[in-house]
Amino acid sequence: RMLRTLCLLLLCGACLAKPFVMHFQQQDEQAHVELAIGDTLELTFFGLLSTGYSWFNLTEPTTLIPTGYLKQEVPPDNFGWNYTAAHAGREKLEFVSKRPWDTAPADTVNITVTVSAESIAST
Repeated sequence: RMLRTLCLLLLCGACLAKPFVMHFQQQDEQAHVELAIGDTLELTFFGLLSTGYSWFNLTEPTTLIPTGYLKQEVPPDNFGWNYTAAHAGREKLEFVSKRPWDTAPADTVNITVTVSAESIAST
């Protein structure tokens, strides 16, 4: 019962919190974001499925819980990943744009995520 209650509280908190949204175009980029436990992160990437290029997530995060993935043909947010910050710590996420048969990526995006145990607004 306690686990069920905890899950409901986390879900309710995630529903109330406004997600931190980051959008990336087709270019090499680096970014940094600071979150508090319970915050949500939405990452979107531009790409056209008809070109054969897709965005791939190369990371299995430990401080973030994946909560969704989207792939669609309609720009500008063709590829998207959603996360909820679950544990304090620092995480490096790496995404690449490439065709499945290519060995080297056409574009790379690295995102450093710092998750704080305290609310970001109170620091």
